[in-house]
Amino acid sequence: MVGYDIVLFFALAARDRVSADHSRKVANHLARLAETWGMREGRVSTFYKAGLLHDIGKIGISDRLLKSRERYTEADREEMKQHVHIGGILLKSLGFVEEIIMGALYHHERFDGDGYLYGLAGEEIPLVARMIAVVDAFEALTGYRPYRRPVEPGRALEIMAESRGQFDPAVFEVFRSMWETGSTRAGRLKADRRALYV
Repeated sequence: MVGYDIVLFFALAARDRVSADHSRKVANHLARLAETWGMREGRVSTFYKAGLLHDIGKIGISDRLLKSRERYTEADREEMKQHVHIGGILLKSLGFVEEIIMGALYHHERFDGDGYLYGLAGEEIPLVARMIAVVDAFEALTGYRPYRRPVEPGRALEIMAESRGQFDPAVFEVFRSMWETGSTRAGRLKADRRALYV
């Protein structure tokens, strides 16, 4: 039986393929980071799903914003911020586990407290969200966007390192070391090696 995670992923893909492709890449990076962190397979699988669904709230955002090729206005940014709230409500209503819900709700919080929507800081931010924040930013920089070219991975890590206060330093250093040493294992996500290429 197909789980809600896959159904929701394909719902997002039907709305916006770019967002779905981004979410799949975030999920893969997040699973590898969780493995490198030393998590057991069951929790790695949960983190994979959290990455896959971290932006699910975007299905509640207008096509005008989702498919825009222009940079957002301030009003557009405020509307887009609501995707974390929408995603949290949706995942909670469907009975997802706490870590997946928290990944959607809090992945745009910043370690220094200047993120959104809730202004959490430091370890007030759940670990899953602190990890998503790192891999989400990396994939956003290195991935395709209609309004700019991708950044090389090494340069992306430099940009992130210069963004003081945005990321949990410990999480960022593990991710950077993982990427630079090439220790990103393919993962042992037997249950999640399903076709997510749409």
